[in-house]
Amino acid sequence: TEETRPDYDIEPTEKWTIAERNTGQEGEWVGVYSPAGRWQGDIERSRLDRLYSEYSRCSKREDIIRDLKPKDFPQEVGMCLRRYRTRASQGGSRKVKMRNHWATQSRFLSPLRHKYQITQERFASPLNFDMAGREYWSAHDRDRIFGAHHDAYSSRFSGNSVYMNPEYESADLLKSLKWAVWSSECNEPTCTIAIFP
Repeated sequence: TEETRPDYDIEPTEKWTIAERNTGQEGEWVGVYSPAGRWQGDIERSRLDRLYSEYSRCSKREDIIRDLKPKDFPQEVGMCLRRYRTRASQGGSRKVKMRNHWATQSRFLSPLRHKYQITQERFASPLNFDMAGREYWSAHDRDRIFGAHHDAYSSRFSGNSVYMNPEYESADLLKSLKWAVWSSECNEPTCTIAIFP
C-alpha cells in the first residue's frame, strides 16, 4: 500500500500525473502523483524539463527499449522518486539512505567545473545531478532512461576530469577513493575532485 499524505495527495486520476504545486520553496515546483492520487514527491520545474529532454532522447534508443521497456514520462518520474526514497532497495541488501543523496550547490561546483573542466559526475541520480555537466553515473540501471550511465564503477575515471560525491558511508568512501587512485594510475591525464564529509 502507498503512504497517504492527505495534505499533499490529489483525487485519483487512474494514471500517473505531474501537476504544478505550491511548495513554499523558491522556484517553480511540480508534484508527482500515482494513479491513486498519492503524492510521490516534488521536483523543481527546471529539473523536470531536463529529465523530459533526456527521456525524449533516451527512450527512443534501441538498447533502452529492449532493456527497460520505457513507460510514459510521468510514470518513469514517479518510479524514479520511489527508487530514491529512504529504505528503498539499491540492489542486494543495500537500502537507500536519503541523508547521503544531496547535491553540491552550483555556486560551489560551477567554479570547480570551469577551473578543472569537469566532464563527468559519478555517484549522482536523476534527482540531483549537476545539470550543467555533460555526463553522470547513477546506482540504478533504469536511470539510463534519464541520460545516466549505470554504475560509477563500470568504467575507469582515466582521461577525464571527474567530480564525485559518493554516499557518506565509510565503506563507500573508501571504495570510491581507491577507484579514483586506481583510475589515475595510467598514462592519461586524470583529475578527480571528491566531496567527502
